[in-house]
Amino acid sequence: MPKPPPPVRHWPLRPLLGVAALGLTLAFTASDTYAAARGPLAPGEGRRLAAAELQGAATTFWAVDPADPRHRSVLGQTENADGWGVRAQTSPDGRFIAYTVFPQGRVEPTTDSELWALATATGAQRRLATGIDLMAAPRWLPDSTLVVARRTSIDTVDRTDGPSARSFALLGFQPNVTDGLPQPLATVPGVDWAGAVGWRDGVLAYATIDGSGTWLRTAGADDALRLSTGIARDFSLAPDGNRLSFAEAPGPATPVLRLATADLTTRQIAPVNAPDGAFNPVWAPSGALTVGSGANQPALQGSAAVLAAGGRATSVLRSLPGQFLAPLEWSPDGAVLAARLASGTADRPADDHLSVVDAAAGLARPLSFAGYAAFAGWLP
Repeated sequence: MPKPPPPVRHWPLRPLLGVAALGLTLAFTASDTYAAARGPLAPGEGRRLAAAELQGAATTFWAVDPADPRHRSVLGQTENADGWGVRAQTSPDGRFIAYTVFPQGRVEPTTDSELWALATATGAQRRLATGIDLMAAPRWLPDSTLVVARRTSIDTVDRTDGPSARSFALLGFQPNVTDGLPQPLATVPGVDWAGAVGWRDGVLAYATIDGSGTWLRTAGADDALRLSTGIARDFSLAPDGNRLSFAEAPGPATPVLRLATADLTTRQIAPVNAPDGAFNPVWAPSGALTVGSGANQPALQGSAAVLAAGGRATSVLRSLPGQFLAPLEWSPDGAVLAARLASGTADRPADDHLSVVDAAAGLARPLSFAGYAAFAGWLP
């Protein structure tokens, strides 16, 4: 069974938007209606969006006011191999942005990258680890005391029946310790892929993909739940920690992208009652599921639908004609959705921009950056 496709260098749209997106590299522009104002943010102005803007061999970290995207401030900068964007995530308490970066002069991003922590209050940066896999975004423990990164090694056994399997280690690092000793959380040998999904009852949940399908596992326990007989991806853990949404990638058993949820208490898996072609399932703080709409649904085309239990659309977040929305993550108060806003269609996207959608107004607002901006999380 082939491995799932790795992300492209600029880290464009997270989901598999259709069969054509399996090998798709998007072209990006920075043209929209909002100019970047570089003045500092005044304190107490509400929650901000964190973004990592790639321009060639450097990445700039920004805090952006979603109510007025012209109001933003620089949190820090880092150097990277030309064109290789970072993978970043803010800590739940907002004190740090953890990121993996592929430094200049290195050879292999899956084994030669580094994990860093940026202090959002001061801009101070600390290297937490070397020998990290760039392709895996950091994952924070809910209390912000530990950040999880992945180390990857390729098995040396020569296989003639397909790609060599890999071994993965999911490791925890303290954000205030330079090059500290890692805390081993899970070691996964001989699979095609493994990655952290989130935390449930204080324990790391992670997924693996091998020839038997995609499995959800719990660190330190032998209670694997098979999510799919093929490749699943785009995992999103519900706020209560008891449900997991995911997408089954197209393949012999699933000719189109298919969304499902797993009840982690009953261990039952059910399809999501969403329009055909829906993508990018993410949970709202209310427990509702938000999905990109199906391309064959004219009434919802290009929009994102917020689904209540049973799949009924409780609200629709709309894009302009000729554009479509790929949901990324709701703010903790449920007031703003971070999304990618792309022109074209889900099967044939053109340029795309990091955007915000106000839940009350329901319309997407693109954020203006000179380079390619990736979503890094929410800040207080």
